[in-house]
Amino acid sequence: MSTVVEKMPDGRQVGRPGQDWSKNSGCLAPEARSEMVQPLNGLGGDMCVSTGMGDAVMVVARDERILWWNRSHSQMFGPVKENERISDWAKRHEFCCRGEGEGGEGSEFPYLSCRDNGERVVRDLTCRSWRTHDLRWLRVVCSPVFTAEHGPAVSVVLRDLTDLRNLKSLVSRLQAVEASNPSPALQITGEGTIRQANAAAQDLLANTTDPQSILSLLPELLPGEIRACIEQGDEVSFEVECGGRDYEFCLKGMPHLQRASVYGYEITAFRVAERRLRAEKSKAEVATRMKSEFLANMSHEIRTPMNGILGMASFLMDSDLDSQQKEFAETIHSSGESLLAIINDILDFSKLEAERLHLENVDFELSRVVGDTMDLLARQGQSKGLEILADIDSNVPKRLVGDPVRLRQILNNLLGNAIKFTESGDVELRIVCRGTASSGVELEFCVSDSGIGISTDKIEKLFRPFSQAESSTTRKYGGTGLGLVISKNLVELMDGSMKVESTLGVGSQFSFTARFGCTPLSKENKEKAVGFVGKRILIVDDHEGSARVLCKLLTHFGIECTRAAALSDAHSVLSAATLEGEPFHAVFVDGRLLGTDGLDSLGGISELARDSGLQVVILAGVDQFRSIKTQENAFSGLLSKPVRESKLLDCLEHLLGKEQVEAAKRVDGALEHSRSDGDRSRLDPSLKVLLVEDNQVNVKVTMEQLRRLGVAADCAFNGADALKMIEKRAYDVVLMDCQMPVLDGFRATSEIRMREREKRVEAKDQLPIIAMTANAMDGDRERCLASGMTDYLSKPVASDRLLKMLERVCPARTASNGIEADKPGVSSNDFGAFEQLESEVGSELALEILDSFVADSHVALEELRGAVANHDAKSVLKLAHSLKGTSATCGGRSLVYTCLQVESLAKEGEFSEIEGLIDELSDELEATLALVDEYRERVRKESLTSQVA
Repeated sequence: MSTVVEKMPDGRQVGRPGQDWSKNSGCLAPEARSEMVQPLNGLGGDMCVSTGMGDAVMVVARDERILWWNRSHSQMFGPVKENERISDWAKRHEFCCRGEGEGGEGSEFPYLSCRDNGERVVRDLTCRSWRTHDLRWLRVVCSPVFTAEHGPAVSVVLRDLTDLRNLKSLVSRLQAVEASNPSPALQITGEGTIRQANAAAQDLLANTTDPQSILSLLPELLPGEIRACIEQGDEVSFEVECGGRDYEFCLKGMPHLQRASVYGYEITAFRVAERRLRAEKSKAEVATRMKSEFLANMSHEIRTPMNGILGMASFLMDSDLDSQQKEFAETIHSSGESLLAIINDILDFSKLEAERLHLENVDFELSRVVGDTMDLLARQGQSKGLEILADIDSNVPKRLVGDPVRLRQILNNLLGNAIKFTESGDVELRIVCRGTASSGVELEFCVSDSGIGISTDKIEKLFRPFSQAESSTTRKYGGTGLGLVISKNLVELMDGSMKVESTLGVGSQFSFTARFGCTPLSKENKEKAVGFVGKRILIVDDHEGSARVLCKLLTHFGIECTRAAALSDAHSVLSAATLEGEPFHAVFVDGRLLGTDGLDSLGGISELARDSGLQVVILAGVDQFRSIKTQENAFSGLLSKPVRESKLLDCLEHLLGKEQVEAAKRVDGALEHSRSDGDRSRLDPSLKVLLVEDNQVNVKVTMEQLRRLGVAADCAFNGADALKMIEKRAYDVVLMDCQMPVLDGFRATSEIRMREREKRVEAKDQLPIIAMTANAMDGDRERCLASGMTDYLSKPVASDRLLKMLERVCPARTASNGIEADKPGVSSNDFGAFEQLESEVGSELALEILDSFVADSHVALEELRGAVANHDAKSVLKLAHSLKGTSATCGGRSLVYTCLQVESLAKEGEFSEIEGLIDELSDELEATLALVDEYRERVRKESLTSQVA
């Protein structure tokens, strides 16, 4: 027998002799002795147990009474009931065994086994948490101990293993997942040594030279890269081929573990699919290239005869034809333009498909784009009795930066469709500003009509290529079904969107937004309307929308507007205003209200105009304009509908006597109009042009166009002939077709440029070569420029486009550049033009020409004066043109300038303006003739001097 002694923290020793517990080590563990236990049932403070550890500890007597417990026990299990036995306590907390414990077998609480056997017992049991009632795993350790007061007892230590078991379970599941992962996964050190690898990784490593090193699997990986990834936590990817399969490996550094994880993914199927896609892409590119070549060839083959059709039809319309012949010629020309529009739609669509359609970014005037579009469609709409309206908000910038050609294309398509599908009512374009920023402005364009409308289920078909809302509409209205598709794509290129709202049988509204840059208005434009403020105008129009738009324009100029719906109402309003002392300054009458009686319908309004000076302006449709214009003495002004803001402003300036209008402004306006109409007499007759073209029809068309522009041209039928002719004569410009036999335009141009380089000709002095080709695909222009050509014109080539191109590439050889912005005086003529004439034809012939000019010019001027008095526009044009040509030859620059104004005004029928120029023309002629006389006298003196010598 031995005595077991327990030394307490206060220095006392407790123990009981007579029983051998030594082999059981029945004392409490030393690490559990830092806190006093709670006393129970009057037990003295000399009995204590430590609670510093996280485990719950209690002491149980042999009669199952719980003697002490530590603070961790209270936190883990809550308070112990008074006189509670260990078996009841264990039952209350539902202690049981849910499987084999790590420390032993059995399902009951191990207290009885320890007490009865006197041996330490360890069991893993579960219980319920006293707070949350969730299941917890505990390791229960029962050890025999001896107490001084109660003798043998049992210490019970309970350790919570729940988190540890959950962690082990998680690790086990992760290991199972990793083991079953078909993708390789490894962990490596900074030297590349493999510390852990799953089965998939081991299979891959088995085929390598060194299964213990990652470098054998990833030979491109360097040890330095591994260390850098670990230290910085970076990620590096590699692709390798192993065992006939493709893998992508990702190496991720783990600085906290001083290791790197390597994960691999098999990408064999992806690479196979990629190779297949690449092969399919190559096939698609070949097919696209073949389609582009087909479209280019088709374009060329169609545009070549189209050039002849449109060109000859245009010449035919300019000739003397009776009404029926003129109608036939106009039909041919209109049909040709329709066919050309279809070709352009197909080509634009192909460019959009290939994402090769790009927008320009130029400065343009919005009102001009809208006005040109409206003028183009006005006849079509007014012939159906439709009212065509354009309403631009006042806050919309006047000048924008963008692509005016593509904007006009969109508007033309939407307005054309609206007119096409509307039989009565009106078609209106509204433009409003949706937002401004430093980078530009967002505008909304809305085209509404009162046409047949579209059902909701058909709207989605509108933007499908080659389709219309109803198949029957294609037969009734025509069209390719590409216009809206192209317009929608163009809108998206302008950073906008398009939407449709429509009601079947009521009408449709197509709207789109687009972004543009904007430029500030010039001071002249900002102040242009000053002087109209306070003026009063009466609008007589039975169409509310038309009157609203016109009133909006006039109000923008500061004019007070009143509307009358009928002529009878207008007479009453005008009379009442006169009696009240606030008369109207002008009345605008819609031509449709005149009826069959024409201007006679004005009745009392005409009388008021004669008595009070009231200005009467007629608003005429395209079909009325010519017939009403013949009666221009019966009214003060005539405006075509839809009314353009610029034309309205000019009319107001003329009618209301704006003092700011100067003669220089009229000259600039006439010249500008002349330029817009493409004056065909502005080219220098001495301009030497070589046309290289193999198609006989195109040769005839282009030669006639050049003749009407005032120059003669030589012709070569292929590139080889052109090279020979250029060697013999110095040309100012070459018009080069691209596809020709023997030697095409590209190779001919390259040969010309090569010869110029051999002669060391500088770039600025190179011969201008303009491509004139029926190829119109995107890239054809670039190909022409790459071959050395100066610029590009696609067929059919209109005369005004040809003129502008020649003016641009040969600025020094066009008569328009000889006319300065400010009107030249006769003193600027000097004798230079006469000397030039003498150098070209000799002194004798030069004097004869000047003598004829002196004799004929007076006669021409008097004939011109008579033609103006008779309002004979055709004769005025002919005489002014003839006088202009002889004046240019004989050095009368100021005469050329004034004749040019006369021609422009004659085209507009502005005979009152021409009458004011006739006296001016007479004065300039006298000054020019005086200069001619002075030059002739000088030449004769020089001739006599040389004879005497």
